[in-house]
Amino acid sequence: MLTLDSIIAAARRADPNFRYAIVAAGLVAVVAIIVKFGVSYATLIFGVIALVGLMVLFVVFAQIPKLRRASLDLPARVLVWTILLAVIAFVALLTTSTFFNWPLPFSDGIARGLVSAAELREERQIGPSGAGNSTETPRAENGSAPAEEDIKPIDATTKTLIVQDVTDAYKQVGWQIAFINNWGQPPTRQTLRVVSKQLVGTSQDGRVVGTPVDPDELPAPQYYGSQTIAGLGQEAGPRVASFYAAYGQYRAALKRLNEGPVDFLAEFTNVSVSGNEVMKRGREALCALGKTPPVLFPQGGFLEPVPPNCDGLQN
Repeated sequence: MLTLDSIIAAARRADPNFRYAIVAAGLVAVVAIIVKFGVSYATLIFGVIALVGLMVLFVVFAQIPKLRRASLDLPARVLVWTILLAVIAFVALLTTSTFFNWPLPFSDGIARGLVSAAELREERQIGPSGAGNSTETPRAENGSAPAEEDIKPIDATTKTLIVQDVTDAYKQVGWQIAFINNWGQPPTRQTLRVVSKQLVGTSQDGRVVGTPVDPDELPAPQYYGSQTIAGLGQEAGPRVASFYAAYGQYRAALKRLNEGPVDFLAEFTNVSVSGNEVMKRGREALCALGKTPPVLFPQGGFLEPVPPNCDGLQN
């Protein structure tokens, strides 16, 4: 009776080198098992490299008792200097990653952690989920609207920073929403899924298309939820506050989309609706600030989510 064990045994008797194929198959099986448990390929590759290094050290130490003292002089020096240089390189690269964002983006992660408290405060100022539809001027921390005598007109530098805040967030959301508006239609819509914080789908011609949907990668505006924007005036202040509120709702929708919702298409629709609302309010805010909304796709490719002009808006 033929079994898997008997077939392998027969192959090994026919050709002793078949054992190398068995080892290779075993390694492939180990990789498949590890990946099945959800470990990323990057982690797996890093672990394999570290494992190989440890295996080499194990072999070296295993052979030390068999060698004479004189023959250990050169290998010992090589080993000591290798470990020393490796530690120095590790510390140097860790330092540059932390302070200069290279070769690993540790600085970005630290920055996101530093702004997390500010984002929580901003969400409290925005209010519950329904507050995203409000166009009121931001309120003070005690919940009361700032008195008119407390509202001071902002200077040109601060206004420039607010315009830049709004523009950066507007552009980033616009690029994502343009993709969603274009590829979020059948039949691609039915193939959409989130993979490693990327929204990907298969187009009608078989191409795989995608865009990042990581809410942590979106800009964190400096004046998001700040009372300072009240100094923009009765027209621009509420418009900017309304944009920031919609922007917060869009980020929350992206977060839910990345958490594997039960009804993916419903949450995707929520992202689409909230993102298009951000673009609408962003256009109104920029025009109220006296700035023309930027053209997001000067070379074409996608339709502009909103007209890159102030036509039809009253300032």
